[in-house]
Amino acid sequence: MGPITNYNLINKNIGFLDPKTEDVLDGFKRFIWGLIKKVLIADSLGLLYNAMLGDINRSFTLNLFCLIIFGLQLYIDFSSYTDMAIGLGKMIGISYKENFNYPYLATSVSDFWRRWHMSLTNFFKEYVYIPMGGNKVNIIRHILNILTVWLLTGIWHGNHINFVIWGLYYGVILIIEKYLLKNILDKLPKIVKHLYVITIVIIGYIFFSISDFNDMIIFIKDMFTTFINSNVIFYFKENLFLIVVSIILCFKVPEKVQNLFNNKYILIIQNIGYFVLYILTIAYILSGSFSPFLYNAF
Repeated sequence: MGPITNYNLINKNIGFLDPKTEDVLDGFKRFIWGLIKKVLIADSLGLLYNAMLGDINRSFTLNLFCLIIFGLQLYIDFSSYTDMAIGLGKMIGISYKENFNYPYLATSVSDFWRRWHMSLTNFFKEYVYIPMGGNKVNIIRHILNILTVWLLTGIWHGNHINFVIWGLYYGVILIIEKYLLKNILDKLPKIVKHLYVITIVIIGYIFFSISDFNDMIIFIKDMFTTFINSNVIFYFKENLFLIVVSIILCFKVPEKVQNLFNNKYILIIQNIGYFVLYILTIAYILSGSFSPFLYNAF
């Protein structure tokens, strides 16, 4: 699941494990932060997603809302796993590289994949793309290299047809972006580029989130039947706070707030907040509210 790392990078740490006190504390806080995100936010998004997916009153807006919630859940769930892995490593003196860099802020699909699950992208680049010649080949071979990498990326997630479609979908998009859209994208306003990326990614979640091919076709057909129903407004209003917090976590807001209030009194309050949320998280786990990480399924 990642961060996928090269053995040589951590082998240097293994023989000299000597974590400093501040590293242990920072690592523990990073671990708790990941646990809080997973149990209190991602799992709640998962419940909302399942409720909407099981709603018999399908419409374009309901299915679109489903995909947005799935995208938020997937990012927060997986990035929380990464937080916990990096935090545990730091606590014992092993440094893992970051695996996410606010991917929903990307301005192109290529940029998105430089920010999302970065260790997987680097793995395929190092062991498949570059050995095949990378971009130092003719156009036909370069297109073949990209399609091969993304076909394998899809299969890496699972042996269902939806992952093959998802992988080839991104392969084709990246080829179009590189050879047809790059100059156009460079001239567009930043907000338009963000919307372009979000649109591509949300469409991709249709293939990624639904493993059964027939269910996928039905889901797509439902988007062309009814435009809106009242259930969408109900789901949105009932979960407004959860949705707002989830969107905030996809941007650099928590990081910027921490930098603004970096004094000892604020840190004390922050640590108390961590402790309270940690206790609440443990209570959720003990009550049986915890669910496995989404990436366990891939």
